[in-house]
Amino acid sequence: MFSRPTCTACRSLAPETNSYYTLIGPTHGWRMTRTTQRDGSLLVEWRCAPCWRKYKTAAAAAGVYPSSGQHLTSRAARATSMPPEEGPTDPSKPTR
Repeated sequence: MFSRPTCTACRSLAPETNSYYTLIGPTHGWRMTRTTQRDGSLLVEWRCAPCWRKYKTAAAAAGVYPSSGQHLTSRAARATSMPPEEGPTDPSKPTR
């Protein structure tokens, strides 16, 4: 059996499961984030479903991707400035 993670936010202990995949699945809804620290080491944080919702909402309000810490502004700007994808209007005509 693997070690049971603790929620970073509320300190609750994860339910007993056979694997992390079960813990992350829809039944339990736990989420894990990995962040690279300044020294190059990885920081792994587990959150229970309610704490993940709060974390994700707060990150979105701050304009940050929850798992990476990267700001949304550059990607959002690229997405809005790109022309729409063009395709054939008539399905019987081949694409180029």
